[in-house]
Amino acid sequence: MINRKLKRLAVYCASKNGLDPAFGKMAEELGRQIACREIELVSGGSCVGLMKKIADSVLRNGGQVTGVYPRGHFLEELQENLTSTYIVNSMAERKALMLELSDAWLALPGGFGTLDEFFDALCLLQIRNHRKPCGLLNIHGYYDHLLAFFRNAR
Repeated sequence: MINRKLKRLAVYCASKNGLDPAFGKMAEELGRQIACREIELVSGGSCVGLMKKIADSVLRNGGQVTGVYPRGHFLEELQENLTSTYIVNSMAERKALMLELSDAWLALPGGFGTLDEFFDALCLLQIRNHRKPCGLLNIHGYYDHLLAFFRNAR
């Protein structure tokens, strides 16, 4: 990626709050920082867990949030107050559209879904399908074992 202003950031994270209250606090602070920097959040569009916390924080601080939500996937959990929402047919379409819409992406603590989204984007980066910066927000060592795996795999 050529040195240009980051306009949209995809954030992959849990649709649960997690056991550590620091996860929610960090999601809210990240949302505030995203909005203050006039970066649009691209999220999974869920009205629960860390996804809701970060989206609400961005909106509360005057920012914009685009949600990408799979059709038929717990529609009662679709967050309705977002700036814009795309309804897609599958999780595969969700991952592809979130990556397409964003200039960079970041993973907060999450489970299998978060890891699936993160690794899909990471694999596409590795095979040069895109050149978008990526990162893990390693709150309280949540990703320490994964980072150790990366060092071992390298």
